[in-house]
Amino acid sequence: MPDVRDSVLIFLKSESLSQSVKKALETSGHRSTAVTTESAALAEAKANIPSLIILDRYSGSIAN
Repeated sequence: MPDVRDSVLIFLKSESLSQSVKKALETSGHRSTAVTTESAALAEAKANIPSLIILDRYSGSIAN
């Protein structure tokens, strides 16, 4: 089993795309969390500060 690296927060509106990215990252040994809403992204980022956030820049008010 690979070493778990720092965490990645994936915030994409597309559930299927976010799950694909999550699977690819976890296969490479990264711990990741995928969310599809702004409120879930903010809550997760506050609860578990990620090393990296992958953000769909068209995902709502965060892009503004």
